[in-house]
Amino acid sequence: MVTYHDMYVSSSYINQPYNCSTDDHAKWIINHFKKYCEVLNNGGSTPYSVANGITRALYALDNKSSKVGNQTSSESTIKSKIKAGQPVVLELPSVKPNSYGAHMVCAYKYVDYNGYLWFKASDNWGNLAWINRNWVGQGIYLN
Repeated sequence: MVTYHDMYVSSSYINQPYNCSTDDHAKWIINHFKKYCEVLNNGGSTPYSVANGITRALYALDNKSSKVGNQTSSESTIKSKIKAGQPVVLELPSVKPNSYGAHMVCAYKYVDYNGYLWFKASDNWGNLAWINRNWVGQGIYLN
């Protein structure tokens, strides 16, 4: 989500030596942001800790950064961010059964199909997936 924002929306938040299309960039991003996100005992994270971690990680890169991580459960906010071209990280909590279990994915498109809202997302394992709205807990976005 942050890489997409930097490439297509702002291009001034991630100062690092790697091109955004390389594996080295992905490793750099993960290692940088991981330092700022609280990790639970089970190895996972909460939407709040990821949103807060994004804010702190961006501030560490540029202490004048005006971008912050936010969390929302509002379907309209998630849809409006995606419609504006800004991907949203979706939490898939274990209390909402789905094929991924407790996981987070990065959504960049949505469709209403036969009365159901579906999000197109990268599942962070290199796969693209359709995620049903009923599986989603919180959304995390940049503002």
